[in-house]
Amino acid sequence: MSIEVRHDCPRRRVLCHATCERYKLAKAEHEEQLRSLHKVTRAAAELYAQRRDGVDKALHRKGRR
Repeated sequence: MSIEVRHDCPRRRVLCHATCERYKLAKAEHEEQLRSLHKVTRAAAELYAQRRDGVDKALHRKGRR
C-alpha cells in the first residue's frame, strides 16, 4: 500500500492525510496484535520447553534415548 503525497492539490492533501491517519491506525493495531501474539507464542514456547523436558526425562527413564 503506497501513500502518495502530492501537496499541489488541497483535496488530494486532505485525502492523503486521511489515508495516512488510517494507515497509522492500522499499523498501530497490527503491531499491538503482533505484540499480543508474541506474548502468547512466548508463553506457549516456555510451556512446550517444560513439557519437552518432562518428555525427554520420561523417555530417558524408559531407555529409548
